[in-house]
Amino acid sequence: MNDKSAIARFCTFCSMVCEGDAERSGSEMASESFCSRRNREHDVLQGMLRSRGRLPDSLAQERSLARANSILEKGRDIFVTGRIQSVETARATVKFVERAKGSLDLWDSEAAFDTVQAIQRSGFYGVSLAEARESTTLLIIVGDDSLLEEYPRLPAALSAGRSIPALLLGSWGDESIHAWRQAGFDALAVDCDVQGVPRSLLQASRSATSWPWESQVGDWLQQASFTTVLWSNRNLQVAHGDLWIESMMEWIAKRNSDRRCAALAWGGLDVGFQQACTWLTGFPGRIRYRKGVLEYDPTGCRAKAWLQKEAADRPIVGYRRVRSPVLVWVDDTAGSIPPPVLSSGVPMIVVSPAGLSGTDPKTIGEEIIWLPTMLPGIEVPAEFFRGDQTLMVHGIQGATLAAKDPEVGNTPTMVAGDWLRRFVAR
Repeated sequence: MNDKSAIARFCTFCSMVCEGDAERSGSEMASESFCSRRNREHDVLQGMLRSRGRLPDSLAQERSLARANSILEKGRDIFVTGRIQSVETARATVKFVERAKGSLDLWDSEAAFDTVQAIQRSGFYGVSLAEARESTTLLIIVGDDSLLEEYPRLPAALSAGRSIPALLLGSWGDESIHAWRQAGFDALAVDCDVQGVPRSLLQASRSATSWPWESQVGDWLQQASFTTVLWSNRNLQVAHGDLWIESMMEWIAKRNSDRRCAALAWGGLDVGFQQACTWLTGFPGRIRYRKGVLEYDPTGCRAKAWLQKEAADRPIVGYRRVRSPVLVWVDDTAGSIPPPVLSSGVPMIVVSPAGLSGTDPKTIGEEIIWLPTMLPGIEVPAEFFRGDQTLMVHGIQGATLAAKDPEVGNTPTMVAGDWLRRFVAR
């Protein structure tokens, strides 16, 4: 279907992927009352689009592609990383890594793999956003204010129009508590060390009626027939996140012996990459191809560890690197490239909308080639997974962010997958 008016409007600024209705204008969706996160990200995006400036013409882009392919042909250690969020980009990236016989791990994947490794070792009692909203009689939210800074509309999305007890464990400010109450929850905040929450719950379960917090909490826990425990591992300040999740799942499993209890472990938009990578390889990431054989190495195949090793192993002036490493940075966001990546000294191919805009030339390594792309979900329709990984949406932002603004730079004509499919095979 080519009719752009038929494409559903979903906000792709976070993994809530909230749907915009026909009556709500773009300005209303960007207002504080709808979503403060969307409002902030809208401003950041506009700044990126303006700074993108004049794009290289088609001939210059073809020359950049030729240089990129030359680097890839010579490369003996190709590592692909970045911020991959759309299903389309994820599919193209996984297929390129297989052709290039390279390695793949998302940037900042540590929080996601804490969850992955906990699930692989101990299993998971999970629940979708819709099921949590309709069935929960007690909602336990573990974390702090950063959860609502990241996902401001989470309370509204979980509200079922009835008063439900909500126990906020961690460090919550008045504004966050008010947000849960405004959504209809009977919210009670308990200031405690998040690291010790699973242990406290487990201890409480062993001593039937002796709960570690005030009696109101004990009453709620005793009376609840369906408890949902919500957290976002990316927003938890805990050591050994995988062990923390395993301990929490142990309590949830025990509670399921006589009532219903489940976790709503909220993820970012990168869950779309994990889904697509699992479909294609059987693994959620941190994979490499050696001699045509796929290897899954969640401990050893980490982008940050690889980059640190290569940055520390810089060649002596006048000598070439023995392994000829190449970093391919693939990005679906308007974010800038992290400074450790730029300053690593590793030859790099950047496939992204933002490129090197706003970058201090002094921080850039030896050779970086930029192949400009359109922003998925903003400048071109794309598919994204919601943070509970149970819903995939296909759509684009309702608001036109660039077309009518004379200050905004040119729009690229390619998506990331177009460039990746044109990279050489090895």
